[in-house]
Amino acid sequence: PFLTVVITSLSDVFTKYWFLILPLLGGGAYMLFKYAKTSSGRRLFDRLKITIPPTNQLFLKMYMGRFARTLGSLTASGIQILEALRLVGESMNNSLLEAEVIKASQDVKSGRALSESIGQAEYFLPLVGEMIKIGEDSGTMSDMLDRLATFYENEVDQQVKNISTLIEPILIVFLGIMVMIIIIGILYPVYGLVGGGLG
Repeated sequence: PFLTVVITSLSDVFTKYWFLILPLLGGGAYMLFKYAKTSSGRRLFDRLKITIPPTNQLFLKMYMGRFARTLGSLTASGIQILEALRLVGESMNNSLLEAEVIKASQDVKSGRALSESIGQAEYFLPLVGEMIKIGEDSGTMSDMLDRLATFYENEVDQQVKNISTLIEPILIVFLGIMVMIIIIGILYPVYGLVGGGLG
């Protein structure tokens, strides 16, 4: 039977060549880790985090919350907007979003409104620019940023809870299918031999 052949073949491969497979896996993981530390590797992984569904929205909301919380706290403490944006960019922990914050800082320095620059940024969620605009118009930007941060932090908490709720049944089903495949692969030929002997 096909399943039995697959299971026994995999077992034979790992049994005979484990001393090659383990170093290859370890070496591959090490090379991937080293690549992630390079500038191009970091940009690639940072892009994947905020563009690949279904986790991209979770990462984006987390970053938006961090941006709003940090910028709101800094401006509320009296730090000038350009210096605050510099510090926020350094705290983003995502090279793509950091570049957009730096671009926004340069725009503000040249006289452009922060809300306009952030509103046109590729990776910033639209609500961020809208809330900053309200804060600029009303003179309450720190308060608007604080509300925005709280909103996104709550969104992230809820999304993490939803993911945690889904993971358990999915994992149980996956393990059940794997166990069933192994059992069928082992028992099917046994029943075939028994049936052949009785015949």
